[in-house]
Amino acid sequence: MNELQKLLEKYSPIKMASIFSGLLLDPRYQSHIVRLEPAVLLCLSFCKGTSNPTSEIIKKIYEELGNQIGHNEDPAEDVFVSKLWLGSKSYKVLLGIWEGCISQTQIFLDILENMPKEDIFMDLYNDIQKILEISDAIVEKNDLEVNKVGNSSFIEDFSDDADNYNKYIDKAVLCLDEELVLNLPRVKYEDLYEQDLGNCQLELNPIYIEENSVTLFLPTAITICIRRYIIDFFLLNFSKEVLISQLGKYQAKKIFGIRIFNKIDSCPVKFVKAEGIKEYIFSEAVLEFDEGYYYHFIFVMDTLENLEKDWFAGFVSSTDTVTKYIDKQINNTKKTLIEKDENSKGCSIIVPCGFGRANAIGLNFKADDIWTFEALHMHDLETISNDSDCTPYLIWRIIESSYKLKKIGTKILNMNGFINLYGYVKDNKYSLMMESDNETSQLVNILMIPTNCQLGLREKVLTDKDLRMVEHPLLGNCIVQRAYSDTYFKTKDRENFYMIKNFDRSIFRLVFVDKENMIWLEQSIQKDKEFSLQYQAFDSTSKWFSKMMSIFKKYNIRLDKKLKIWNLDFSFLDSMDEVKKDITAEEVLASSKSKYKNGVLTSYFNTSLVKGFMFEENYSEQAIILSFLTYLADEGYSFDIGKILKEIIGDESARNTHLFISTAVFSSFL
Repeated sequence: MNELQKLLEKYSPIKMASIFSGLLLDPRYQSHIVRLEPAVLLCLSFCKGTSNPTSEIIKKIYEELGNQIGHNEDPAEDVFVSKLWLGSKSYKVLLGIWEGCISQTQIFLDILENMPKEDIFMDLYNDIQKILEISDAIVEKNDLEVNKVGNSSFIEDFSDDADNYNKYIDKAVLCLDEELVLNLPRVKYEDLYEQDLGNCQLELNPIYIEENSVTLFLPTAITICIRRYIIDFFLLNFSKEVLISQLGKYQAKKIFGIRIFNKIDSCPVKFVKAEGIKEYIFSEAVLEFDEGYYYHFIFVMDTLENLEKDWFAGFVSSTDTVTKYIDKQINNTKKTLIEKDENSKGCSIIVPCGFGRANAIGLNFKADDIWTFEALHMHDLETISNDSDCTPYLIWRIIESSYKLKKIGTKILNMNGFINLYGYVKDNKYSLMMESDNETSQLVNILMIPTNCQLGLREKVLTDKDLRMVEHPLLGNCIVQRAYSDTYFKTKDRENFYMIKNFDRSIFRLVFVDKENMIWLEQSIQKDKEFSLQYQAFDSTSKWFSKMMSIFKKYNIRLDKKLKIWNLDFSFLDSMDEVKKDITAEEVLASSKSKYKNGVLTSYFNTSLVKGFMFEENYSEQAIILSFLTYLADEGYSFDIGKILKEIIGDESARNTHLFISTAVFSSFL
């Protein structure tokens, strides 16, 4: 390393560091963050000259760090980019190696959001907002996808990127905003390489400002920067006790808002101190999910004791006092519930609620046929609970099966925690054992769980629960969430639809959002008409609209930005009894007329459209899409309506749902 340090002296620290900052912004290198972040520190510490980088020196740094710390590299364990919210606006940030950092940092931002918007509080708010704006702009510049895993495998050959290193230099650079003034501490770059990541000055200020540009040297450190900045603010102006009180309040609020394991609503939580314990505060909840079956949650929140010593590079180990306390709480809960009903069974779930540094919580409690236990970090509990496939019964089955396998001598090797085991079970047809083992009834001595079974789960949950801000022509900016992710219609063909988080129950309203389009679909709900008919019409429209947009993309048909809303106005009959197939297919296909005004296309459909749902053929769906295609043709779009319509619908038998079962289907998930 000393030889490498001497070689670095002649090179420009800014250009050299920028290359590795740019590599941190390449999703393909997600599994190599462990060496890329130290590479930035190395360049800033030891480059003193003005010489431009060369491919040889870039390769040498990459390979040298790979030899030294490459054994610490793991395949990606989370998504590459996610979002934080402040002031009803979302900002895109890289997670780096900090699993759970989004959930943890959001709590700090929620505290910040509710501080007075004046004096020193406003200064703090403005600085954090500017940091988030820089992160968001860098992510946008590099066109990085949100809530997607970058690369779960390693890069075997670095040579090509090293030879084309110039493409990485500007990835982390923005043009300077003249109004950008940040009160972040000055960094002594020459001292960086002696500092541990997690306790590094560059994480507290990863932003380098020159005369006309801003460089984000550690784009993966934004969440660390925000948390440290807010913690320092409380330590300087108030006290750690005040901060812990706020963290406990907002952590409890977050837990209360989760549907535990996707089914159990409203878990009341209040953190309290335990005698003789400084490192943690605790909260407990007992939830009966079926008669005689209990989950006993023990939430263990880090109090940031001695945090300033090592910051997020530090580690909180469990003392005997903590272990004895948790054992006592489990035994007391078990005794109370079993005395109440000797047939009861339970499972204690220890939930560490940390804010960035590692936690190790000891436990001496021995599981038995009546009471088991599991550990599940808060971030993982939130992720699993947001999985639409999860149920309390599924979690119970996994924990109970694990216990029984261990009881008969099977050792389960699972390095990435319960969420990884959960992902494995889902991928393995909801079984812990492979089909071949089940068929031969063989006793498996060691069951090895792959390390990254949770990746697809995290990506799916974050995508399903995605929130974003979009503009409605009349309502203004609206926070919307992905539609259909928690309903009967969990279909990929409608993943671009979002609904307003606080929706209006008097109207069906969705917005279609992709990289090029943002169009609202709306249909007022008529109180005196059959609801299932109305829902069926709107649901069919959204189904085929999404298909239509994919076909438009295929043929490079780009919609005019002036169209903001497609308003659907159906003439519904008074009751299902009046819906008869007493019309022709031609009448169904000719059942609409449209009117465009000020960004709103209103399509009117007479009663023939609704009656058309009684046909086995999809004439009504064709009529709905035909009304939109006809509008485009009238506006001067050049395409063959018949050809496009046929490709969208496919054939006359392609239906969303037949009307005669729509009422039953809708009722089944109300």
